[in-house]
Amino acid sequence: MSVMHDIEQHGVEQAQQQLIALLDEVARLAEQEIDATRFFTLFTERAATTLGALAAGVWLADGRGAARLVAQFERPGADVAALFSTAENERLIQQQLAAPHPQMIGPGGGLPGTTLKNNTHHLLMLVPIRVQERVAGVLEIYQRFHPDAQTQAGYLACARRFCEFAAVFLLAARVRALEAKLALWNQWADLHQSIHGSLRSQKVSAAIANEGRLLLDCDRVSVAIQRRGKLRIAAVSGKQSIDHRSPVMEHLTELATAVISQKEAYWYTGFSEHTPPQIEAPLNEYLDESHAKIVGVLPLALPGKQESDEERSLIGALLVECLSSRPIEQLQETARMAQSEAELALANALRHEGLFLFPLWNKITQSKLLVSAKNWPRTKLVAACVGLAILALTVIPWRFEIHANGTLQPKRRHDVFATADGTVDRVLVKHGQQVEQGQLLAALRNTDLEVAITDLNGQQAATLAQLAAVERTLSSEGKRLESEQRMRLSGQRNELLEQLDSQRSQLTLLEQKREQLSIVSPLAGKVVTWDVHELLDQRPVHRGQILLTVADTTGDWELELQVPENRLGHLTEAQRRQGEALPVVYRLATDPGHDHAGTIQEVELAAEIHGDAGNTVQVRVKIDRAALDNLRPGADCRAKIRCGEHSLGYVLLYDAWVFFDSRVLFRF
Repeated sequence: MSVMHDIEQHGVEQAQQQLIALLDEVARLAEQEIDATRFFTLFTERAATTLGALAAGVWLADGRGAARLVAQFERPGADVAALFSTAENERLIQQQLAAPHPQMIGPGGGLPGTTLKNNTHHLLMLVPIRVQERVAGVLEIYQRFHPDAQTQAGYLACARRFCEFAAVFLLAARVRALEAKLALWNQWADLHQSIHGSLRSQKVSAAIANEGRLLLDCDRVSVAIQRRGKLRIAAVSGKQSIDHRSPVMEHLTELATAVISQKEAYWYTGFSEHTPPQIEAPLNEYLDESHAKIVGVLPLALPGKQESDEERSLIGALLVECLSSRPIEQLQETARMAQSEAELALANALRHEGLFLFPLWNKITQSKLLVSAKNWPRTKLVAACVGLAILALTVIPWRFEIHANGTLQPKRRHDVFATADGTVDRVLVKHGQQVEQGQLLAALRNTDLEVAITDLNGQQAATLAQLAAVERTLSSEGKRLESEQRMRLSGQRNELLEQLDSQRSQLTLLEQKREQLSIVSPLAGKVVTWDVHELLDQRPVHRGQILLTVADTTGDWELELQVPENRLGHLTEAQRRQGEALPVVYRLATDPGHDHAGTIQEVELAAEIHGDAGNTVQVRVKIDRAALDNLRPGADCRAKIRCGEHSLGYVLLYDAWVFFDSRVLFRF
C-alpha cells in the first residue's frame, strides 16, 4: 500500500514540475520582442498542452468592438477546429469582450443573460485577457467535460494564469509600439524643424535628403528641383557635392524626368512587368549603375487645391532607394508623408527665392556697412548719388546706334551654277581674271551622256540601213510583189520613219545637254572665287551647285549688313520717324584707321539664320565708291546705323533690357 502511494506521489510531483516548466516558458515568451502571431501560436499550443484541452484559440479586439482570431491549436483527432469560425461562436466572443469575468459553459449550456449556447459535447471556457482594466482579447478553450466543480475550477485558474502572461505580452507590445511611435514622431519633428528652418532651396533639399533617409530607414534619398522645365538633382543624402556628369546622376535624372512627366508616383520593387515603356529604358539604365532593389520616385508639386493630377504644377521629385529587399507597404506610407512635408518646404523656398531682386535685397539687409548708425550719413550720400545717376540716365538724350557686321561686295555680281550633272573636266580661268560675258569658264564631262549619244547614233544608223533596204525592195520589186507583201513593207517603212524621227529628237535633246556642259560667264567682270582650279578641277558636281562667282568690280559697290532681328523694330521705327534713308558709319577691316559714311538702301523682309549671330535681317547700304581705296570683295566691316536719340540709360542698358524682357518677362 505504501509503494502505490509513493508511485502516485511521484507522478503528481512530475506533473507539477511540467506545469511549472510550461508556465515559465510562456512567461519568458511574454517578455521577448517577437511577432504577435508567433507568440500566440506558441501560447495556444502551450495552453492546450498544459490543460490537456482539445483545442484553444486566442481572439484579439480590433478597437472597433469586433474581434479577430489570431491563433488556434487543436489536438490530433479532436476535430473541433471548425467550431472557432461558426457564427454562434463569434457572437459568444463578442459578448465576452464586453464582460470582465470568465465564463465556463457546459455541453448544451447557455451564456447567462443571452440566448447564445454551447452546442457541443465539450466544456467551453471563455477567459478574458485584461490589459489595464480593459478586455483586449479572449482565450477560448474546448475541454473534455468533467462534472467535478473542483476540477473545473483548476482548469479556470490555470487558464487565467495563462491570460495574465498574454496580458503582459500585449502590454509590453503596446509599450514598444508607443516607444516606436514616439521615436517616429521625434524623427518627424527633426525633419520638420530641419526642412522648414531655411528658405534657401539648396539647404532645404539637403535637409530633406539627409533627414528623410533616417526617417524612411533606407539607403539613399535624393531631391531633384525643376527650374524652367529642366530637372536637376539638388541633393543626395550623405553627399556634400554632386557630380552631375557621372553616369549614376545622369541616369537618375533621366529616370526622375520620365516619371514626373506622368505626374504619378512610381515604385520599382524588383519586378518591372507593369512599368510604362517611357520609364522602362531609363529605369534599366539606372539599375545597371546603382544595383538598387527598391526605387521610388514621388513627384513634388506646389501645395494647393488642384482638381486633377494634370493641373498640378511640378517643382521637383523625391527619390527613395533601398539596396536590399524589405516590406514595401510601410515604406510607401512613410514616403507619402515625407512627400507632403517636402512639397511644402521646397515650395516656400522656391517662392522666396523667386522674389524680385531677392539676392540684392538679402545682401543689403544683412550688410551692417550700409544700415549701421555710424555709416548712415555716408549711406544717404551714396543713395543721393545713385538717385542723381538714375535721373541723368533718364533725362539726358543720347545717340542710339545699332551695331552690325557685314561684308563689302560689288553691286553687280553673279554666282555661276552648274547647268548639268557631271565632272569638271577643264577649268579655263583663275582668281582675279577679267572675263567677258559669254566667255567659257569651265567644261564638264558626263560619261553617261556620251555613252547615250553614241548609242543613239548607232541606233539611228541601223534604222537608216533598214529603211534603205525596205525602200530598195519596194522600188525594184514593187510590181512583182503581191499586194499583201507590198502593204507589209509600206507599213514597215512608215514605222522606221517614225522611229528615225524619234531618234533624231532624242539626239537633239542630248546635244543640248552636251552644250550645257560648257559653263560660260553671265556678265563681264572678274572671277572673285579664290583658287578656282584647285576648287573645281576633276570635281563631281550636280546641277544647281555654285561653282564660282563673277563680279563687276568697275561698277558700284555696297555693304551687306547682318542686323540682329531684335534690333529691326528700332530700325524700321527710325526710318518711319525720319522719313529718309538712315545714315550709316562703317569701318573696313582692310582700312581699320578710317571711318566711312553710307546710307541704307534696302532692308530685306525675311530673317535668316546667319552663323553665330542667330536670326538676322540683311540690310544693303549704299556707299561712295570713290572714297574707298583697295576694294576687295568680301572684306569684313563693322557698321553703326544711327537711329536717332533716346535717353542715356536706354542706350547704355538696352542689351540688358532685351535680355531681361526675353528671358524673364516674356519667357516661353
